[in-house]
Amino acid sequence: MALANINDQTGIPYGVIAGNSVPELLEEIMQHGRNLTYEDWKQWLSDNVKRALTDAIADFVLPQSQIARTVEAVHEEVVDLLLESQLNDSYEAEEETFLWNAPDNCRYQVGWLGGAPMIWVLFSPWLTECHRCSPCVPNAGNLDSPCPEGVTCYCVAPEWLPEDTDLKPRALPVSKAETKEVE
Repeated sequence: MALANINDQTGIPYGVIAGNSVPELLEEIMQHGRNLTYEDWKQWLSDNVKRALTDAIADFVLPQSQIARTVEAVHEEVVDLLLESQLNDSYEAEEETFLWNAPDNCRYQVGWLGGAPMIWVLFSPWLTECHRCSPCVPNAGNLDSPCPEGVTCYCVAPEWLPEDTDLKPRALPVSKAETKEVE
């Protein structure tokens, strides 16, 4: 069983930092990352279109396998038509989750706690020490609270950190830095 907020391949805890502490990184993740919330919504729409199409043609005297093939053949086209017909404009989410595999070999995820955007560092070639997060993010390191005697966790790449930070990122040993998290 995997522990929460710990990379199960490396055993290194995730680092978590408030989005407002690194606003340029937050913006980059939201511009270039995958919007997991929107992807989930599109999957929900696709599943519902499949169900509706299956129900609509279920009264025809067709073998179940033919109904399934017919639905599979047209459902994506129906979903695309719905999205193009401005159904997409009705999509709203206040707290979207984004995932970004950055070019610097870091893997970031934006989530929300109490209405505030938070960035999870899921993998990074950088480590640092800091206090543990509150029980809201068990096992993770709080990158907003550096502490030399604290938990060692993944750190934001140094170029994203403000100049006045007390965080002291250091390079991960090569053997662990070459390990990549599965997408």
